Amino acid sequence: MRKRFSLALTCALLLALLLAAVAQAQEPRPTPTNVPLTTEQQQDGATGSIRGTVYRDANNDGLCVGTGESGLAGVPIRFSNGATQLYLQSGGDGTYGLVASGLGTWTVAAEPSADQGVVTSAQSHSVTLTEEDSVATGVDFCVGTARSSSVVLPQSGAPARPWVWIALVVGVVFVAAGLAMLLRQRVTRG
Repeated sequence: MRKRFSLALTCALLLALLLAAVAQAQEPRPTPTNVPLTTEQQQDGATGSIRGTVYRDANNDGLCVGTGESGLAGVPIRFSNGATQLYLQSGGDGTYGLVASGLGTWTVAAEPSADQGVVTSAQSHSVTLTEEDSVATGVDFCVGTARSSSVVLPQSGAPARPWVWIALVVGVVFVAAGLAMLLRQRVTRG
């Protein structure tokens, strides 16, 4: 009898923790930043530039360059180079650029919001900037409409859906009722 009670209590706690974890929203994205070059980078002349455009992929084919599709404004672009992560947004005509980025290998990714659509081209690009080749252009992304198989995650800071809290309360009520029945059974036997 005691093992059943422990098992029921453990299952109830795991269910409550699982539902609470589902109810949490995503962490907010950092705001766009402009990190200046370090003094060492300035002395070395270690500059670099990554430029591209985010296009509205009207036909969701993943091909946007040279097809007459328009630029898409306000799409967050993430640049990462080891421990460094920077965020910018595409401008009014869809273009973006990270100037004075420094030399090295950068991973560039477009991260559109759910209402902007989904990336239909390559999710990210790896760009290597060297002293001989310090400017990368044409690092482009296509963003099309969401497809029926897309996964919709909660927006940053969004409240949990009401059904999650209802399920949590119903689960706790069932666990409490089960515990009350076990306690009543013990009292009547003992």
